[in-house]
Formats: sequence, structure tokens, C-alpha cells
Amino acid sequence: MREVRQLVQDLAAEVSEAELWALAAEARMLALADLREQLRAEIRAALLARLQQPEQPEPVYSPVQSEPDALPESDAAVILVDPLADAAAELAALQAQLTANRAWLNGATAIADEPEPAPPPAAVIPTDATALYVYAILPAGRSLAPLEGISGHAVEGLACGAFTLAVSDVPLAEFKPDVLEERVADAAWLEPAVRAHHAVQAALLRDGPLVPLRFATIFSNPERAAAMLTERRESIEAALQRVTDREEWSAKLWLDGSIMAERVAAGPALAELRDRISAGPPGAAYMLQKKLDRVVAAESERLVDHAIDDVHRRLAELAAYAAHGPLRDQQPGEAQVLLNGAYLLDRTALDRFVAEAESLRNVYAPLGLQLELSGPWPPYSFVDSAE
Repeated sequence: MREVRQLVQDLAAEVSEAELWALAAEARMLALADLREQLRAEIRAALLARLQQPEQPEPVYSPVQSEPDALPESDAAVILVDPLADAAAELAALQAQLTANRAWLNGATAIADEPEPAPPPAAVIPTDATALYVYAILPAGRSLAPLEGISGHAVEGLACGAFTLAVSDVPLAEFKPDVLEERVADAAWLEPAVRAHHAVQAALLRDGPLVPLRFATIFSNPERAAAMLTERRESIEAALQRVTDREEWSAKLWLDGSIMAERVAAGPALAELRDRISAGPPGAAYMLQKKLDRVVAAESERLVDHAIDDVHRRLAELAAYAAHGPLRDQQPGEAQVLLNGAYLLDRTALDRFVAEAESLRNVYAPLGLQLELSGPWPPYSFVDSAE
């Protein structure tokens, strides 16, 4: 036995952990096969013996397991055998014990066959049940002009303590999370719904400050909405104060890379290199052209970085708050967006902001850079802490 153990230890030192696991699994499968064959043989022998022996006046106890120390203890370890019982009954008992042994060998506990519990019934939503769709948070006492919201539902003001919510009642069955998840993947439904959402916010914005809420902000009832307002009251009040008498404007800086490269390559700083390319032999001209391309790419990158910093800095100086928005992926054939700036402006600063943007546009347009202003927008960029 010691020699076998030493052999196993020597083998373990020479193989990987994965190979050891594979060997262990293979050994386990072989052991299971041997045990099953042994149990089959014992079952056959027991049946033959029981069928051949004479009737006994009293029942006796017959152990099913030949090696009780090798199997788990259980109430099924021994079975009361009636000599007059049908052989099929004893065979069924032996098969049940074999099943228990197999389960134990597989590291599981044998469980009697029982019907699986039925899943709980799905909640049935009444066809007239509604949810609360919230567009924005407004100061308390704000009255709303008649507005049409999502799916044509009327927008109303819901008083909630220190705030008023702009809301619509919408069918709950249409805005359940699972249904909504499918709908937002349907462009035919999503586009008009988003347009309606932003149209409501734009109309509300013309009449005063608001904290805009994201598309498809749903509450099951007014009490839940009021609880949210109570929980976040301080941040919402700060956000409303921040955006009062101010407007959010967007500035996007676009790049036409081909115009930029042509302008840099034609600049006076590269005139000598261009002349050497024109006058040189084909091989030398090819290498010089590669050098020119590298110089143009590096200078273009420098000019782009400078333009981004310069445009954002000069516009931000005229704003109460400024932020960089996310840049979307460039589509084929589309100009590259270099800057997506958001600027929260005092209304009195709007004219100066527009004039500064026009000045920047004139400076950078010859380099293939286009500056685009848009607004006013609901101030999403400056109220995130309130949502």
C-alpha cells in the first residue's frame, strides 16, 4: 500500500492540476461502474435465493447492503422481507436502494420523486390600471397650460409639497418594464414617444425653470413619486435654484479632416518639403511624401487640440456653468465631432455668447472646423445630482 501511495505522489508531482482532476474523474467513473455491477450481481443472487428457498413461518430481516460501512446510514439500510411477498416487490425495493446508493456516490442526497411546486401565478394587471408618467419637476404652485404628452395623454400638474410634478396617466400594461423593454427597441414607437416627451419639456421650459426627468420615468402611484421628492428634496431645490433664469445651450465643434489636411499641407512652413518632392527622383519623392504626410498629421492633431480647448474656454467664460458632454461614434461619411459642450447661461448673457460663437466660427472655418450652436434645451447637464 505504501508503494502505491508513493507512486501516486510521484505521479501527482509530474502532472498538472487539470490532469489530476481528469484522472480523479476517470477513477471515480470506474469505481461507480464496478459498484453498479456488484449491486446487479447481488440483486440477481438474492432474487434467485428467495425464489428457491422454502416458505418460512415468520418474516426475517435481510440486509440489502453487502458492505454497510461503505454506504451512508439511512432508514432504508435494511428492509423487512416477507417470504410470501411477490418477487417483484422485493425487486422494486432493491432498485430503490440502488438509486439511493447512486445518489450518495454522486455526492447528492436521494430525494423521493415528488411533483415540482407549480410556479406562482403571474400578476394580472387590470386593463384600466394606470401608472404615473413624470416629465419634469417644477416649483410649487406652478400652473400648466394644456399640453398633450405621451400617446396623446393630457399633461397635468400634481402638487407634491414643495414641488409640482408635470405628469400624465398612462396605461400600466403598456409601460411595464418587460413591455417597455420591447418597445424601446421599436423605432416606430420610440421616436414619436421621445419627441412627445421633449415637446412637453420644451413647452414647460418657456414658462419657467424645471428639473427635467429622463424619458420613461414611471411611478406606480402619486405616493411613490412624493416619496422620491421627499428623499431628494435638498438636491432638487438646489437644482431648481441653479437653473432659474438660466438656459442650457449646446455647442458642437465638427471637423472635416480632408479640409484640415489640405490647409496644413499647403501652408508656407512646408513649402520647401513640397518643392523637394516635386524635384526629386521617384524613390526619394516617395519617402519625402511619407514624411510630409506624417508632418501634416501631427500638425493637424495639434491644431485640433488647440481649437477644442480654445472654443470651450472662451464659451465657458460667458456661462454660469459649463460641462463636456459625451461624444458619439463617428458614422461613415460624417464629420467628426470634437467637442460637445453644454453651457448654462444667464439669459442676459445670451447675446454675448452667440456673438463669441460667431467670432470663433470665423476663425476656425478655414481649417475645416465648424461650430454649431443649439438651444435652449432642458438643463439635463446641470441637474444630474437631483435625479
